[in-house]
Amino acid sequence: MVFGRHFASLALAGLIGMTGAASGQQAPALRTTIDDTESDATADTPASLPQAVPLPRETSLTVKPLEEPPPVIRRKAQADPYAPLGIDTGGLTLYPSIMIGGVYSSNIKQAHSDRDAAAGILLKPSLSFASDWSRHSLTGAFDLDLERYADKDKTLLRSGNANADLRLDIRHDRRVELGLYATLDDTGLGNSEVPATAIGVRSEQIAGGRAAYIQDFGPMEGWVTAGLSYNHYDDVKLSGGGKEDNSDRNFWAPSIVFRATYTDPPLIKPFAELAYVPRLYTQSHDRNGLERSSNGYSATAGVMIDDSPIWSGSLGLTYILRDYQDPSLETDGVLGLVGAVTWSPTDLTQVVMTATTSIDDSVSTTSSGNRIWSLDTELTQAIRDNIDLKGGGGLEIEKQGGGNDLTYTANAGVDWKISPQLTWSAAYDFTYLDAVTSSRSYTEHRVTTGITLQP
Repeated sequence: MVFGRHFASLALAGLIGMTGAASGQQAPALRTTIDDTESDATADTPASLPQAVPLPRETSLTVKPLEEPPPVIRRKAQADPYAPLGIDTGGLTLYPSIMIGGVYSSNIKQAHSDRDAAAGILLKPSLSFASDWSRHSLTGAFDLDLERYADKDKTLLRSGNANADLRLDIRHDRRVELGLYATLDDTGLGNSEVPATAIGVRSEQIAGGRAAYIQDFGPMEGWVTAGLSYNHYDDVKLSGGGKEDNSDRNFWAPSIVFRATYTDPPLIKPFAELAYVPRLYTQSHDRNGLERSSNGYSATAGVMIDDSPIWSGSLGLTYILRDYQDPSLETDGVLGLVGAVTWSPTDLTQVVMTATTSIDDSVSTTSSGNRIWSLDTELTQAIRDNIDLKGGGGLEIEKQGGGNDLTYTANAGVDWKISPQLTWSAAYDFTYLDAVTSSRSYTEHRVTTGITLQP
């Protein structure tokens, strides 16, 4: 009996000690990642993930009644056996790849008449990287799309993106984010600012950086972001000889963004954002003698969605106002949606919906700028572990002085992951521009296929 009493006392003491240990694990965990998006090339739209929620403190050892419903168990994302393995360099993992293939376009110049169809070679090198540090993080990506066609002009089309983001965790309630980015894009006659006599494409390059300070204030999170970008437009060759000089379109765009997010709700987190983004042109007057420099303001209100893995992303209603320095240019404003939302109803299905709203400056003497709204939807359906079917479509509305340009797009494709190192892809893209000026309307069909190699 004495042994039994001692055993019962030891068991009770052990249970009390385990309860105390469990109660000591309640401190909120540090956030590990954030999600930054950019509504356009000159303004940052940062976003954040929710705070870790501590486990409820147990007040007794009583077993819960059986009639209580079991807790909801969310499905977890399964590891992809065909995901690239990457190259571990010690603290940083590199994911290089290159796609080699062919491309066919029914209208490579995006012309209304005298369409030039041609086939060519497709080359897509890319590189992404991510750190595995216990604190702080470094991520980045680079991709370049090169298409060389076998037409009479041996047309070369290019597009690409590059970015790098460094996160510094100062304390559990504050951090600093530094980022660099660059984009490259070639456009043809489908662009409203490319002259009808152009025989080549117009190239636009954007480079910029930003620095953000993020602070938690209990249920609120505040952001202050400062940025600077530079937009450069190349000259365009003309059919009659000579070229169009676009040096008057180059501009600098500094920015300051203030953002507040109510982070307490577990699924839907409201946010509000104010931004000031002036445009300072390198030439005081453009080709028509007008001063295009302007002050830009935007206000955005929306919600961040964190119901991962089913719903994630953010969506907001934004209003952008641009006031031009030249008194003959009217102040321009636009109201629309901005953001991206991902819906994954099953482990095999993913739908990504993206909305943008912006104002692009014009070179017209009768218009200060073009208001642009776009909406895109992309669907990915896995029919096997290593085969994905893709499809989607979109609509872009560009409002000009004389009316609206409507651009319709549709696409379909397949990715077959033969192994983690080898993927075969094929895609079809359709574009139709219904322009205000009928001589600019065009249709294009594109077919691409290739093999992607990655370690």
